[in-house]
Amino acid sequence: MGIRIVVKGADFSERAVSYIPAVEDGLEYLNFFGGSADNLRRNLAKGKPDALLVGAPVVKAHSAVFTNLVNYLKTAVDHTPSMSIVLVLKTPATEDDAMYVSNFGSQRKGAPAGTTTLGTTTWFRGLGPVDGKGKLGQIVSYVEGATNPAVEPLEIDVPTNTIRMMASSFHTPTRQAKFVDKTAGYSDSRTLPVDRTFDLGQTFNIGSTVGPYAPSTTAEIYFAALYSRQLSDAELDAVYQSLKAYYTHRGIVI
Repeated sequence: MGIRIVVKGADFSERAVSYIPAVEDGLEYLNFFGGSADNLRRNLAKGKPDALLVGAPVVKAHSAVFTNLVNYLKTAVDHTPSMSIVLVLKTPATEDDAMYVSNFGSQRKGAPAGTTTLGTTTWFRGLGPVDGKGKLGQIVSYVEGATNPAVEPLEIDVPTNTIRMMASSFHTPTRQAKFVDKTAGYSDSRTLPVDRTFDLGQTFNIGSTVGPYAPSTTAEIYFAALYSRQLSDAELDAVYQSLKAYYTHRGIVI
């Protein structure tokens, strides 16, 4: 028998050392950012290793601002044949690019040393000229035949300077990649032709690519979760409802 103590209005998330997620199967990494720099490294996924902190991201009340290749997190999450990446993020106030989660430029799996992959990246890119919108989405790389790498973008137009929950995923057995903006209720998907396979790299960074790409770009992230499988629509909805309740309690609309 246990005892449950409820303190109305209290928020202990800053000191949390564990978390019961809406969907736990396949969870490799999970963290809520903000409140304290001490929380940046933690991984609330049960039994999974913490991230390695590089530089000094700017910590806000409920988020952290990362700078590509300068201030970011190196996770221990491997690039598996099927994955889901769930984020609560803020799109840039201007039409700058923002790298949220990426392994672009890492060593390609099964390839000779020094062979890099385009990997998988969740990002925002401005459209220009200034129109208050940009493209939020997922870029997945694939190999056509045996040696010809290319990328497949899945993107949705979204306003700048907005907080939203997005989820990107890919599934090797069905060759399907999917991007969902749960805040707006929009999605985009692709199925690769039979002669193409997802181009896998190494572990993922949060707030940065692995290889060189516009080092000055910044990305503001509230929450990140990485799964080693593709979540179903019902599972993503359960995650969204859980996060929506969490942030509503803190006066944040996602």
